[in-house]
Amino acid sequence: MFVAGSKLRLISASLASLLLYLLFWPVPIAPVAWDAPQNLGLFDPYTPNDRLRRMRLFDLRNHNGPEDIVAGPNGQIYTATSDGNVIQLNPSGGDIKVFAHVGGRPLGLEFNAAGELIIANAYVGLQIVRQDGSVEMLVDEFEGEKIQYADDVAVADDGMIYFSDASSKHGAKETGGSYESSLVIS
Repeated sequence: MFVAGSKLRLISASLASLLLYLLFWPVPIAPVAWDAPQNLGLFDPYTPNDRLRRMRLFDLRNHNGPEDIVAGPNGQIYTATSDGNVIQLNPSGGDIKVFAHVGGRPLGLEFNAAGELIIANAYVGLQIVRQDGSVEMLVDEFEGEKIQYADDVAVADDGMIYFSDASSKHGAKETGGSYESSLVIS
């Protein structure tokens, strides 16, 4: 009984000490009330818009895996598929035709000022498709290193080509993937 009573007194004294510490010890915090400003709603770049209502879904039929889309200088729409084809679509949604076969896995697309299509092909590097549909290799290495996974491409106004290599260790063939057979354009 003596042990239980002394433990109870010890716990009570500890709690009392902690309470006195919390009540009287000075702290370096001086809380200030904050009055939130009135909510003005969505404005500037966050204003509601309905631009996606104009979106159309193009059925690519037996073509699968579009990664990028670009409008050509001829007003046609171009995309590349998982089977290595570059397909050309009429913006009205009717005709779909294979413009070129580049092989590999074309991902990034961009037209240069001459109307030629530059392609970042994940399996082989950078390619160019001339206006007649002929395909040429532009580059498959950079600064002595093989391009492992060409992913995207951009062409500057001065003609300089910029591209991304998604991995310096693993090639695209090692990753696999599944693809959809439709394309959304807004």
